[in-house]
Amino acid sequence: MGKSTGTNTGTVIANFDELQFHYQVTNLDDIESYIKAKESTNGKKYLWAIDMPVRDRKQVIQELNFMGITAGSLFPGLDGACEELKERNFTI
Repeated sequence: MGKSTGTNTGTVIANFDELQFHYQVTNLDDIESYIKAKESTNGKKYLWAIDMPVRDRKQVIQELNFMGITAGSLFPGLDGACEELKERNFTI
């Protein structure tokens, strides 16, 4: 299967066959602007916006949940917790 490693710095790197993700904690106020600046400096693209059909929503949400990516993990606080509970308990 796969392996995962973690350190007390907030970094988790996982490799599950073809699936790879990276999680990083940062102290930057505006991470998006920082990444855009790095993109122009390095001539590489790091962030993409992807539009997907609504019919794929349920499957995508399930796959993200499987990877541990939920509204609660992306948006800590009351809003993220409520959105995650809504996703778990109600059909949309």
